[in-house]
Amino acid sequence: MSVAIFSQDATLARMLLLEARRCGLQEVPPAQARVWLLDLDHLPTLPREGGALLQIGFSAHPEEVKNSTRSGLYAILELPFSARELDAILQQRELLPAARLLREGGELWLAGKKLHFSKIENRILSLLYENRHRTVAVAEIEAVLGENAKKSNAAAVYLYRLRRKLETDGIARIRTRRGAGYQWIGE
Repeated sequence: MSVAIFSQDATLARMLLLEARRCGLQEVPPAQARVWLLDLDHLPTLPREGGALLQIGFSAHPEEVKNSTRSGLYAILELPFSARELDAILQQRELLPAARLLREGGELWLAGKKLHFSKIENRILSLLYENRHRTVAVAEIEAVLGENAKKSNAAAVYLYRLRRKLETDGIARIRTRRGAGYQWIGE
Protein backbone atom coordinates (compact mmCIF):
# COMPACT_ATOMS: atom_id res chain seq x y z
CA MET A 1 0.00 0.00 0.00
CA SER A 2 1.35 3.43 -0.92
CA VAL A 3 1.38 6.63 1.15
CA ALA A 4 2.36 10.29 0.76
CA ILE A 5 3.14 12.50 3.76
CA PHE A 6 2.23 16.21 3.73
CA SER A 7 3.88 18.28 6.46
CA GLN A 8 6.17 21.26 6.63
CA ASP A 9 7.53 20.03 9.97
CA ALA A 10 10.37 17.61 9.12
CA THR A 11 10.27 15.87 12.52
CA LEU A 12 6.54 15.23 12.33
CA ALA A 13 6.83 14.08 8.71
CA ARG A 14 9.47 11.54 9.78
CA MET A 15 7.28 10.32 12.67
CA LEU A 16 4.27 9.93 10.35
CA LEU A 17 6.41 7.98 7.89
CA LEU A 18 7.72 5.63 10.59
CA GLU A 19 4.20 4.93 11.85
CA ALA A 20 2.99 4.40 8.28
CA ARG A 21 5.81 1.90 7.69
CA ARG A 22 4.80 -0.01 10.83
CA CYS A 23 1.40 -0.41 9.21
CA GLY A 24 2.96 -1.72 6.00
CA LEU A 25 2.73 1.47 3.93
CA GLN A 26 5.51 2.57 1.57
CA GLU A 27 6.18 6.22 0.69
CA VAL A 28 5.68 7.17 -2.97
CA PRO A 29 5.15 10.47 -4.84
CA PRO A 30 1.77 12.07 -4.00
CA ALA A 31 0.23 11.45 -7.43
CA GLN A 32 0.79 7.68 -7.03
CA ALA A 33 -0.22 7.35 -3.36
CA ARG A 34 -3.45 5.66 -2.32
CA VAL A 35 -3.26 7.18 1.18
CA TRP A 36 -2.38 10.77 2.09
CA LEU A 37 -1.34 11.62 5.64
CA LEU A 38 -1.87 15.35 6.25
CA ASP A 39 -0.37 17.40 9.07
CA LEU A 40 -3.26 19.80 9.71
CA ASP A 41 -1.18 22.02 12.01
CA HIS A 42 1.49 22.67 9.35
CA LEU A 43 -0.40 21.97 6.14
CA PRO A 44 1.45 22.64 2.90
CA THR A 45 -0.40 23.12 -0.37
CA LEU A 46 -1.68 19.86 -1.79
CA PRO A 47 -0.91 18.82 -5.36
CA ARG A 48 -3.69 19.47 -7.85
CA GLU A 49 -3.19 16.32 -9.91
CA GLY A 50 -3.92 12.92 -8.52
CA GLY A 51 -5.80 12.32 -5.37
CA ALA A 52 -5.64 9.69 -2.72
CA LEU A 53 -8.24 7.05 -2.14
CA LEU A 54 -8.04 7.93 1.56
CA GLN A 55 -6.97 11.15 3.29
CA ILE A 56 -6.23 11.12 7.01
CA GLY A 57 -5.43 14.28 8.97
CA PHE A 58 -3.31 14.66 12.09
CA SER A 59 -3.42 17.51 14.59
CA ALA A 60 -2.26 18.26 18.11
CA HIS A 61 -5.64 19.99 18.61
CA PRO A 62 -8.20 18.24 16.37
CA GLU A 63 -11.14 20.10 17.93
CA GLU A 64 -9.68 23.38 16.62
CA VAL A 65 -9.39 22.20 13.01
CA LYS A 66 -11.64 24.32 10.80
CA ASN A 67 -14.57 22.72 9.02
CA SER A 68 -13.18 23.79 5.64
CA THR A 69 -10.01 21.78 6.35
CA ARG A 70 -12.06 18.76 7.44
CA SER A 71 -13.78 18.32 4.08
CA GLY A 72 -12.43 15.36 2.15
CA LEU A 73 -10.79 13.80 5.20
CA TYR A 74 -11.81 10.32 6.25
CA ALA A 75 -10.55 10.80 9.80
CA ILE A 76 -8.58 13.14 12.02
CA LEU A 77 -6.23 11.58 14.57
CA GLU A 78 -4.86 13.44 17.57
CA LEU A 79 -1.09 13.75 17.89
CA PRO A 80 0.61 11.78 19.28
CA PHE A 81 -1.23 8.81 17.85
CA SER A 82 -0.73 5.07 17.96
CA ALA A 83 0.15 2.94 14.95
CA ARG A 84 -2.82 0.78 16.03
CA GLU A 85 -5.19 3.72 15.38
CA LEU A 86 -3.87 4.18 11.85
CA ASP A 87 -3.87 0.42 11.28
CA ALA A 88 -7.52 0.20 12.42
CA ILE A 89 -8.58 2.91 9.94
CA LEU A 90 -6.76 1.19 7.07
CA GLN A 91 -8.33 -2.16 7.96
CA GLN A 92 -11.77 -0.55 8.31
CA ARG A 93 -11.48 0.81 4.78
CA GLU A 94 -10.27 -2.66 3.70
CA LEU A 95 -6.98 -1.25 2.43
CA LEU A 96 -5.05 -3.77 4.54
CA PRO A 97 -5.78 -7.39 5.38
CA ALA A 98 -7.59 -7.82 8.69
CA ALA A 99 -5.19 -10.47 10.00
CA ARG A 100 -1.96 -8.49 10.09
CA LEU A 101 0.83 -8.51 12.59
CA LEU A 102 1.65 -5.05 13.96
CA ARG A 103 4.73 -4.46 16.12
CA GLU A 104 4.37 -1.38 18.34
CA GLY A 105 6.95 -0.69 20.98
CA GLY A 106 7.52 -3.93 22.85
CA GLU A 107 4.06 -5.25 22.03
CA LEU A 108 2.80 -7.34 19.16
CA TRP A 109 -0.75 -7.07 17.85
CA LEU A 110 -2.42 -9.55 15.51
CA ALA A 111 -5.71 -8.54 13.92
CA GLY A 112 -6.25 -5.97 16.67
CA LYS A 113 -5.52 -8.36 19.56
CA LYS A 114 -2.49 -8.06 21.81
CA LEU A 115 -0.32 -11.18 21.90
CA HIS A 116 1.36 -12.26 25.14
CA PHE A 117 4.79 -13.90 25.24
CA SER A 118 7.14 -15.09 27.95
CA LYS A 119 10.47 -13.26 28.33
CA ILE A 120 12.33 -16.00 26.45
CA GLU A 121 9.72 -16.18 23.68
CA ASN A 122 9.97 -12.40 23.33
CA ARG A 123 13.78 -12.59 23.07
CA ILE A 124 13.60 -15.26 20.36
CA LEU A 125 10.89 -13.35 18.51
CA SER A 126 12.96 -10.15 18.67
CA LEU A 127 16.02 -12.02 17.37
CA LEU A 128 14.04 -13.40 14.43
CA TYR A 129 12.27 -10.11 13.72
CA GLU A 130 15.41 -7.95 13.89
CA ASN A 131 17.22 -10.38 11.55
CA ARG A 132 14.26 -10.97 9.22
CA HIS A 133 16.44 -10.32 6.17
CA ARG A 134 18.39 -13.55 6.82
CA THR A 135 18.13 -17.03 8.30
CA VAL A 136 18.92 -17.16 12.04
CA ALA A 137 21.04 -20.19 12.95
CA VAL A 138 19.89 -22.57 15.68
CA ALA A 139 23.12 -21.76 17.56
CA GLU A 140 22.06 -18.08 17.74
CA ILE A 141 18.71 -19.06 19.23
CA GLU A 142 20.44 -21.42 21.69
CA ALA A 143 22.72 -18.54 22.72
CA VAL A 144 19.60 -16.56 23.71
CA LEU A 145 18.37 -19.54 25.74
CA GLY A 146 21.63 -20.16 27.60
CA GLU A 147 24.03 -23.05 28.15
CA ASN A 148 21.47 -25.80 28.84
CA ALA A 149 19.70 -25.27 25.51
CA LYS A 150 22.37 -27.16 23.57
CA LYS A 151 21.80 -30.28 25.67
CA SER A 152 18.02 -30.27 25.24
CA ASN A 153 15.42 -29.45 22.63
CA ALA A 154 14.51 -26.15 24.32
CA ALA A 155 14.95 -24.13 21.11
CA ALA A 156 12.51 -26.40 19.27
CA VAL A 157 10.00 -26.20 22.13
CA TYR A 158 10.09 -22.40 22.29
CA LEU A 159 9.80 -22.11 18.50
CA TYR A 160 6.82 -24.48 18.59
CA ARG A 161 5.13 -22.26 21.21
CA LEU A 162 5.90 -19.10 19.24
CA ARG A 163 4.46 -20.59 16.07
CA ARG A 164 1.26 -21.64 17.83
CA LYS A 165 0.74 -18.14 19.22
CA LEU A 166 1.54 -16.43 15.93
CA GLU A 167 -0.45 -18.74 13.64
CA THR A 168 -3.87 -18.28 15.23
CA ASP A 169 -5.08 -16.90 11.89
CA GLY A 170 -3.57 -19.79 9.87
CA ILE A 171 -0.69 -17.74 8.45
CA ALA A 172 2.87 -19.00 9.04
CA ARG A 173 5.27 -16.31 10.22
CA ILE A 174 8.38 -18.37 11.00
CA ARG A 175 9.94 -20.55 8.30
CA THR A 176 12.19 -23.51 9.04
CA ARG A 177 15.27 -23.73 6.84
CA ARG A 178 16.40 -27.33 7.23
CA GLY A 179 19.99 -27.51 8.36
CA ALA A 180 20.31 -23.71 8.44
CA GLY A 181 17.91 -22.35 11.06
CA TYR A 182 14.77 -20.21 11.11
CA GLN A 183 13.58 -17.07 9.35
CA TRP A 184 10.87 -14.50 10.12
CA ILE A 185 8.45 -14.26 7.16
CA GLY A 186 5.64 -12.49 9.00
CA GLU A 187 5.27 -9.53 6.67
